[in-house]
Amino acid sequence: MKSKSLLKYVMQLVAIATFTSSLAWVELASAQQSDPCSYSCSNECRRYTEQLSRRLHQIQQTCGTPNPPNYPNPPTYPPNPGYPPAGGNVELYHSDSCSSSFVGNTNPYSSCSTFRGQSIWGVKYNGQCLNIEDADGEFVCQAFKSASDPSAVALYHSDSCSGSLVGFTSPYTNNCSLFAGKSIWGIKVNGQCINISDIDGNNACELFKAGVATSSIKLYHSDSCSSSLIATMNPYTVCEDLGRWTNEQVWGAMINGECKNIQDTDVVTACRLLRGYR
Repeated sequence: MKSKSLLKYVMQLVAIATFTSSLAWVELASAQQSDPCSYSCSNECRRYTEQLSRRLHQIQQTCGTPNPPNYPNPPTYPPNPGYPPAGGNVELYHSDSCSSSFVGNTNPYSSCSTFRGQSIWGVKYNGQCLNIEDADGEFVCQAFKSASDPSAVALYHSDSCSGSLVGFTSPYTNNCSLFAGKSIWGIKVNGQCINISDIDGNNACELFKAGVATSSIKLYHSDSCSSSLIATMNPYTVCEDLGRWTNEQVWGAMINGECKNIQDTDVVTACRLLRGYR
């Protein structure tokens, strides 16, 4: 069946469902006054016809949507992350050297309120102890819970990523406001330190949360992608959100390890162009 014929057929079904729903309401009003059993049956009928009407309306909208770019062969994207990988635990210590005063573990599924009121001085992950800025346990738990995620990006209050690790962001981070008021000067991606323009922690978390997965694209304020990393994005990035966190122009994009010198544009437009379609 051709798309126009299918759309016409769906619209007819919508009209029928609407008419049926109207009849159900009339029957419902009458049955409620005369027979409780009929009333119950009519109530069920109304519920199902309303569900059918909503579903057919959704189908109509889908069938009536113009074909996206690259139709009928749109880009193939990886599955939506949905839930973070279990990963390993990050250990929290009331000790700069992680040699004593073990407080507990955090991972993507931790309930961080458990650590409220505990003072954390050091964290250990991947067998390495990091002397962090002393902070409340609940904050540290939230800030480091995604550290074990392979796609996580480390946020530093240091141009050289040599100290002052603030926390991590990843595609699963949903509370970037946690880092508001923290100044981020550098990030570490795949073990490489990148000196970024100094920005607020909330903005850094949002701009780089797409992580370092294979599908991630890096956006630069540089034609050669040699400096001035602005943001990372992936197929699930809401492009309009990037515009809330930076007004930097995008000049280049790193895609699958290759730098593309693109026409200079704002970050929202660059995101829309590079993600295929949305």
